[in-house]
Amino acid sequence: MDEKILLKISLITSIIGICSLFVIFLFSDVEQVEALDIIYQEDNSVVKIKGFVSDISVRKNITFLKIDMPFNAIVFDNVNFSKGDLLELSGSITEYKDEKELIVDKIIR
Repeated sequence: MDEKILLKISLITSIIGICSLFVIFLFSDVEQVEALDIIYQEDNSVVKIKGFVSDISVRKNITFLKIDMPFNAIVFDNVNFSKGDLLELSGSITEYKDEKELIVDKIIR
């Protein structure tokens, strides 16, 4: 095959791929939920919440964040936050001892 034809095919394929990734990115946003709606979310649902830190507890490599909501957020890492910080947390909902928890994957200040 001619090199020019191969170059055109590869460029067109690359452009189509990049456009496809952009469209997927636009439509795959994590659902932001209100605090009371967490109670009704299924386990392993991925959600995004905003809230103020009201208490912090650190044990080994696990940080427990008490947000101004009726559940705890758990970060499997040492993080440096203060009480009163406004955070946007993204993660999955789990249930532990009959209480909902947010296992945090991403934190935005």
